[in-house]
Amino acid sequence: GNIGEGAGQVEDYAVIILNQSVVSQNNGAWNSPSTWGCNCIPQIDDQITIKAGHTVNITPAMGLIQCAKIILEAGSIFNVTGTFRVNGSQ
Repeated sequence: GNIGEGAGQVEDYAVIILNQSVVSQNNGAWNSPSTWGCNCIPQIDDQITIKAGHTVNITPAMGLIQCAKIILEAGSIFNVTGTFRVNGSQ
């Protein structure tokens, strides 16, 4: 096309990536996808919920584990013997 038809124009787009909400579905290690409902490993900007009756473990071998927010439901267990940091203010 020619310029009169819009050829050569530049378009601007924004991509917004929202924090993922990651919820435990089983007992297990933080870095095991089978522990989480998303079948993924939680990332630094995710919101984490450990459900009642679930135990999630972080060990020193995992290195620094981080998330934006963590919610521990009554009756959940969160064992941290490694390094864990919450970075968010959400």
